[in-house]
Amino acid sequence: MLFDQVCKQLNLLETDYFGLEYTDNRGSTYWLDRDKAMNQQIGLSSGEPLLRFTVKFYIPDPSQLEEEYTRYLFSLQIKRDLAAGQLQCNDNTAALMASYIVQAQCGDYVVEDYPDHTYLSSEKFVPGQDEELERRICDNHKKHTGQSPRRQTSTCWRPPGDASCTELRCILQRTMKEFL
Repeated sequence: MLFDQVCKQLNLLETDYFGLEYTDNRGSTYWLDRDKAMNQQIGLSSGEPLLRFTVKFYIPDPSQLEEEYTRYLFSLQIKRDLAAGQLQCNDNTAALMASYIVQAQCGDYVVEDYPDHTYLSSEKFVPGQDEELERRICDNHKKHTGQSPRRQTSTCWRPPGDASCTELRCILQRTMKEFL
């Protein structure tokens, strides 16, 4: 079916974590059943349906991901979901997650290259991003200097009431530096 063709085109081996979703003309989002034909699931509309290849669920233990490519796709999804406000977490956790994205994109914090937080203002990490959040992202970025993805994973902590975001942060910590 279509999902299998997409995975084959992407050379993706760990397919169980992903799926195809679409939004109907009323704004409701659905997962395509990979065992059914697409025309049995998507109603006819005035336009062509927009399908998205996305992570279906985040796993609590990132070591379960065997392929580097799978971790890369997870990291891209996390970055997108964080920027779109689809990850429900507090500002401190969002700033920490964003700092791992910055670490992956910019490398270690170097004061000569980044004298203040303004190097962060050109990219949207979270909705409603302001200077205060950028300062917190910058402060966290400074702490990642020299840390390997393995070290970052081992320091993952679980703040109360923020478990889902913490699980995602564990995956992010392990993968973002390697792939973005």
